[in-house]
Amino acid sequence: MRNRSKAYSEIPHLADTLCVATYNVHRSIGADGVRDLRRTVQVVRETGARILALQEVEEHVDDAQTLAEATQMTALAGMTLDTPDSRFGNILLTDLDVLTVEVIDISWKQREPRSIIDAILKTPAGNTLRCLATHLGLSSRERNHQHRLISTLLSKPWEGPTLLMGDLNEWRPFTPTLRRINGLLGRSYGERSFPARFPLLPLDRIWISPNTLMHSVFAHNTLTSRGASDHLPVVARLDLA
Repeated sequence: MRNRSKAYSEIPHLADTLCVATYNVHRSIGADGVRDLRRTVQVVRETGARILALQEVEEHVDDAQTLAEATQMTALAGMTLDTPDSRFGNILLTDLDVLTVEVIDISWKQREPRSIIDAILKTPAGNTLRCLATHLGLSSRERNHQHRLISTLLSKPWEGPTLLMGDLNEWRPFTPTLRRINGLLGRSYGERSFPARFPLLPLDRIWISPNTLMHSVFAHNTLTSRGASDHLPVVARLDLA
């Protein structure tokens, strides 16, 4: 993999790569405590990504649809809380053709509900890409359960590239949970993305298999992204165009 860990301004916007990103938007509540969906839209646009895994999207006035319309993308919802008073969870945002999509429950016991979006997309070159987007739990036992389910999903027969993105809530690089997924997809490169103002922990990760398709990966650290959420987006450029 090339160009790892360079500053955002140093990363070339290469025409022959496909840009993807994972971003915990924190309900669009910024460092100032103000909920402002416009800032989320601006950060999404800044990344230049054509596939984005967004976590902690809160549906006040149909945020997923607002994000889709503002970015001219399709929003695939994987809401984990869906009541008459609140809708909250993940969305997969993309301008690629969506061939199939499935939302799978990976919740553990009485902990906060969690899900994974499993979609097949058509790349600009006309090939198919399997894309999984998720947000894992806060406890290690919960994450162990969720990693086992993800490993089962990844073991399904699939001949094309596989992309896994999300807030994994794991910052230790050599835990059994991360080693399990690394064994299936190849190593993920943790970029420090939390907290956004002084990023120390690599909570947000991107895997692509085969791993040789990873061109570059970096935290999108700009004035807007530092103030729009408590996480920075993590962006990768893939040799998939």
